[in-house]
Amino acid sequence: QSERLQFGLLCEQNLQTVWRRRAYRTLLDSQGGLFGGGRSTDLERCLDVFRERVDHSVSNTLPAPQPRSEVMRRRAAQFTDSLLHDPEDQMAVGLILSDLTALDEEAGAGGADGHCPVYGLESEQVQEQEQEQEQEQEQEQEQEQEQ
Repeated sequence: QSERLQFGLLCEQNLQTVWRRRAYRTLLDSQGGLFGGGRSTDLERCLDVFRERVDHSVSNTLPAPQPRSEVMRRRAAQFTDSLLHDPEDQMAVGLILSDLTALDEEAGAGGADGHCPVYGLESEQVQEQEQEQEQEQEQEQEQEQEQ
């Protein structure tokens, strides 16, 4: 399970590297336009690739679990038009997304309910809760035996 989680995170990092590398090259090629005062929308999009937006809103419900491959597919679609023109980049993105899809299918087949949580943490939380309950029951039994 932890290997699957680590592999999924590695795939996410590899995907982000594809469009970050392209954005970085674009920024380097257009240094004069970046620091010359006027910024184009293409350069703004390249800079946005390196910004990690933080959402401070708190929802009162839990979001439905989504397969990691679908989350990353939507994220890659944001950059396909502006940064991923190179066929080599598109092929790399396709391969990584297919690896993520296979990982999600494997995790879905192994899960009881067929859902693949985004980060695979649900089952770990359930295991921790079960362990805590067992420890509490053992402590109660020990207290009863002492009395």
